[in-house]
Amino acid sequence: MDLSKLFDQFNTQDSYAILFIMLIAFLFGLLLGYILRSSRVIQLRRELKEKQKELADMQAQAEALEEQLGLKEADLKKAGFALQEAEAKAERIEHEKDALHKEIFNLNRQLDELQSADKSYEATIDELNTTIIGLQAKNKQLSETLATEDEGVDGLAQMQSTYNATRQRLEAVENKLNKLAGENEHLRDELDELKRSGLIVATAAPVGNPVEETTAESRSIHPEPGLPDASVVDEEPEIVVNPEKPFLQNKIGDAAEIHESDDLARIDGVGPFLEKKLNEIGVYTYEEIASWDSTRIREVTKAIQYFEGRIERDNWVEQAARLAFKKQENPEAFQAKPDALSNDPEDLKIIEGIGPKIEELLKTAGINNWTALAEAETDLLHDILEAAGPSFRIHDPSTWPTQARLAINGEWGVLKEYQAELFGGRESDRES
Repeated sequence: MDLSKLFDQFNTQDSYAILFIMLIAFLFGLLLGYILRSSRVIQLRRELKEKQKELADMQAQAEALEEQLGLKEADLKKAGFALQEAEAKAERIEHEKDALHKEIFNLNRQLDELQSADKSYEATIDELNTTIIGLQAKNKQLSETLATEDEGVDGLAQMQSTYNATRQRLEAVENKLNKLAGENEHLRDELDELKRSGLIVATAAPVGNPVEETTAESRSIHPEPGLPDASVVDEEPEIVVNPEKPFLQNKIGDAAEIHESDDLARIDGVGPFLEKKLNEIGVYTYEEIASWDSTRIREVTKAIQYFEGRIERDNWVEQAARLAFKKQENPEAFQAKPDALSNDPEDLKIIEGIGPKIEELLKTAGINNWTALAEAETDLLHDILEAAGPSFRIHDPSTWPTQARLAINGEWGVLKEYQAELFGGRESDRES
């Protein structure tokens, strides 16, 4: 078909009508397409706005969730810190609890020591009262013979001096006993306060129970346990005390029954107080502790009133086994060495028979240390005491140089044994 001649044939009205209709249909189709496209565009724009709005909402929700997540993480960190603080606080409370247990144990031990010291001082007071009665009788006897015997004057002065010294000693002992009673009451108050706070545990013996005489030993309150009594009281002359007392012989008899004894304080966790408790129930050696089983450990824990499970925690059995093995390999290392009575060579009070006043007299005379005392002649020492007055003439310095030489040589064990044989600074065969 030749399209170039198509319009040549449209020369009638019908042809023009068809063309006009086609044009109108084209325009209508174009308009309809435009309308449909516009409607679709509007719908798409509306959907786009809705999606943008939803996106904004989702972003807002995401930001809110991120903020909540940050808050939750902060709360989690805070809870972690609180947990750490609570754990640290629980640990501190546990340490404080252990410290309170130790304090209660120490208070009970001090109370026990004070009670024993009270008994010791009561016994000392009874002995001093007996001595005073004897001195009063001798004083009365010397007073009756004073008119007829010239030598009775010196004897009376000596006895009067001894009597006065004994009285001073008794007063000093009574003052110390009163001081101990006050300390005892203070410890009782502290223990009662701990009981009321509910922190005390039933591991120590009741405070009010008296100590049985069959198991309690007198504890020394001397600043250096083991020193002779001549240097305990600072402002009084020495007093002659009879060493042949029944209670001393009883203690010697008890000590003779112990065949072997180890230093249990070498075990970590065992101090002097626990060592004494163990000795009281018949435990003296490392081998005995090394042989304990769980049943024996419970029995010992109950017997010494110790903390439940503490013996296992401190490994007493293992430590005792190691110490027993070391003792078998090197026995000399476990032999007890006597402690020095003093590390000060100018401390003359370690000499049996020398108190603070006599020490002052000797130092005034130029005898300032152990060496000078060891080299001093007995006659010179007698002259110094004679010149000091009647209250000092009753002392016998004949053993002082020997004691000083032992101190210089560091023979403390021999010195203690020698002083134990002396009677008020005198050798027993010199007594009159």
